[in-house]
Amino acid sequence: MTEEQYRYIAAIYVEMYEKLKAYASAKLETDGQCEEAVQEVFRIACQKPEDLMNSGNPHGWLMKVMKYTAQNMNRKSWNAARLVAEYPVVNGKRVSYTEDTPKLETIFGGTANTEEFRLVKAMAVDGKTHLELAQELGISVAACKKRMERAKKTLKKSLK
Repeated sequence: MTEEQYRYIAAIYVEMYEKLKAYASAKLETDGQCEEAVQEVFRIACQKPEDLMNSGNPHGWLMKVMKYTAQNMNRKSWNAARLVAEYPVVNGKRVSYTEDTPKLETIFGGTANTEEFRLVKAMAVDGKTHLELAQELGISVAACKKRMERAKKTLKKSLK
């Protein structure tokens, strides 16, 4: 990234931060997710500075990136939640969640003791963001995203 591109993105960051965060808060559930979404938008902008600067409407370009970022984050969150909720079957019947329902760890048995299960549960059930998980694990957000992707894949395979 050139110095000019850096200055342009820094200026538009200051200008658009609150608008992007407000949009994210309408689409996502937690403040942590909103922060993560704004960071992701500007990560993409830093990877594609020419696209941003050459677009006829840079503010609209950022908002469109935010729209797709929020959709992707929601899809990943819903998929993780579905993965955890999809499989609880006891004695051949799907378990519905009530106060009498056993804990997920009981339903999933040995699978619940795996790191993969803990990661997916932390995001899907506890509502943690990639940033929060990355900080807990002492890894980068990118590494956390990749670890989550692998965890879901492993969990799906072991539950089938």
